[in-house]
Amino acid sequence: MKGDILFEKIFDRRHFVVLILIILFAVLMYRLAQITIIDGEMYREKADDSFLQRITLSAKRGDIYDANGILLAENIPSYTVKFLDAPQNASEIDRVAIELLTLLEDRDEMYLEFPIQIIDDRFYFRDDLSTRAWLASNGFPINSSAEYVYEQIREQEYIDKSLNMYDAQKMLLYQGISLPISVKSMKFLNDLNKERFLERYSFDVNLTAEQAFEALKENFIRTSDQEKYTDEEMLKIITVRDAFRKQGYLSYIPVEIANNISKETAILIQERGMDFPGVSIEIDPVRNYPFGESAAHVIGYMGKISTMREIEKYNSDTGYNPNDMIGKTGLENTYEDVLHGEDGYKFIYADAKGNYIGDFIEGILGKETKESDSGKDIQLTLDIELQQAVEHYLEYGLGQIQAGEPYVSQWGQMNYKPYKNAKSGAAM
Repeated sequence: MKGDILFEKIFDRRHFVVLILIILFAVLMYRLAQITIIDGEMYREKADDSFLQRITLSAKRGDIYDANGILLAENIPSYTVKFLDAPQNASEIDRVAIELLTLLEDRDEMYLEFPIQIIDDRFYFRDDLSTRAWLASNGFPINSSAEYVYEQIREQEYIDKSLNMYDAQKMLLYQGISLPISVKSMKFLNDLNKERFLERYSFDVNLTAEQAFEALKENFIRTSDQEKYTDEEMLKIITVRDAFRKQGYLSYIPVEIANNISKETAILIQERGMDFPGVSIEIDPVRNYPFGESAAHVIGYMGKISTMREIEKYNSDTGYNPNDMIGKTGLENTYEDVLHGEDGYKFIYADAKGNYIGDFIEGILGKETKESDSGKDIQLTLDIELQQAVEHYLEYGLGQIQAGEPYVSQWGQMNYKPYKNAKSGAAM
């Protein structure tokens, strides 16, 4: 009798609901304990991993010395302005972009270049201006085509007409003449750069600079904001936002706005830190050549990864990132693998959009910071003092030949007929 009463109480509607809730609560408590206590460490590591991003620590590049141990190429510290695309509102980013770039302009500091320029209220492509400057400095009309220039140079340098354009190019390079022309497409290299820029935004490659600027305004600046900015201010905003856009999902890495700025400018920006959220001053190494252009053809120079061949060769698989500087020519290029060293890395926290959250506190196995390994130094058989002497006498000798004047030295005098195309020579 008592059992029947108990059974009825249990299956009474109200008691049944309470019983079900107690069971569900017990299951939830057990699951919560399993997640937080039993498997808590595993889930914490997974959560950390999903927010962790790896930042590269660049290796110090190796130095280059001559036969007597004289330094020919070194790294010197320079102040670099960097801007982090942190989660702040769009109008704040626009304000910082305008004020920061204006400050750099006022102090005659070079900053991030953008393919479009405004000069006296007119719009120009930077690449077009560079091509015109090169044509004018080399005695060609500024509207000359690449094909016309190429044929004129071939004729001036007496390149055999039977040679194809690729072999003719090799002959010109052998004579020390490097033309800013792609013989494959027979276009100026600057024109190809401009086309790549326009194609990146899916614009018509025949757009004028002003048309491209108007299209970019619609991409980067809200219509309601366009009225309150001048064209120059909007170009500054577009310059910074374009740099952010190139970062893609790597927006936790600050964009380099200006490098090698003066110490005074660096201090001024730091003093105005409250006005420039997301902006920082870092000390980065810059390649320096104490003897300037002397032996430049041997030592070479550095530049950013740009050509398709370089992009294929220098990538994340080989330890490089897209903004790295590499040796472009000479020994800087030939011994790139030796001089570059091995980059290290550290971890930071970033959200799903790639925005920086904070620094990672070490303590997770496998997520330790790896310090970079400096590149190796190299020593040459070249004697820089002898090299400078040879360069001096070659420059003097070629100048006298071009002018048709006597070459006078302590060993005697040599008379020449004028030959204006005497632009290269050799010494032994």
